Amino acid sequence: MSLENEKWAEEVLTSLENIEQAKAPEGFYQRTLSRINAEAVISPGYVWRMAAGLLLLITLNVFTCVSFSKNKSHVKSEQLQAFAKEYSLSIDNDNF
Repeated sequence: MSLENEKWAEEVLTSLENIEQAKAPEGFYQRTLSRINAEAVISPGYVWRMAAGLLLLITLNVFTCVSFSKNKSHVKSEQLQAFAKEYSLSIDNDNF
């Protein structure tokens, strides 16, 4: 088996002698650069749509923050009143 492995390795090594490096066709680099430059142009309509979308997201975010902050303070006061009622903690009650 060792002789077969050596023979196979030798065949593989000799087959590598005829390998040549791949070459790009003429003008490939220039065509690639021109495609990149052509696709890099951003239209003003696209910019306006993106700006409108961002403005909408920011508006919704501000509205949500304001809405939840109002609800949060209301919920806190309700929770505090429920806690005070449960443990009889109010100004009117003197349980001492």
